[in-house]
Formats: sequence, structure tokens, C-alpha cells
Amino acid sequence: MSDNLPFQVHSAARGPRWVGWVTLQGENQPWHSVVLVAATRDDAEARARTWGEKVMADALAEAGRIRPTSDV
Repeated sequence: MSDNLPFQVHSAARGPRWVGWVTLQGENQPWHSVVLVAATRDDAEARARTWGEKVMADALAEAGRIRPTSDV
């Protein structure tokens, strides 16, 4: 994983669960309005990071820059 991603990973406790999401640099809202639920903070952040990396890779592939990723 790269720490030089074009998005930021966020998380917050929501009741007994944690939610994770990514925002694009300079944005305040979850990217594509996606919030991922997990049992722990680490899991929520990992799920959000994985999702963000996949969506970014797919967007670049669609633009013809790289090959598509496999399903996560």
C-alpha cells in the first residue's frame, strides 16, 4: 500500500461498530457516498483503503492508463 494516495482514509465509531470511508484530497464528503462497516477501527480503515485503491485503479484503467484490478 502506498501512503501517497490521492485520497484520505477516515473512520469513526458508530455504536458497537466502526465505519470507514475515503475522501478525495480537499473534499469533506465520503467518495461516491460509500461508508464501509466493520467490527474494529483497523478493519474499517483497511476496508476503506482497499475500496479506495480499487476504485482509483479502475478509474485509471477506464481512462486507459493501467490495466483493471481484479475483484476485491
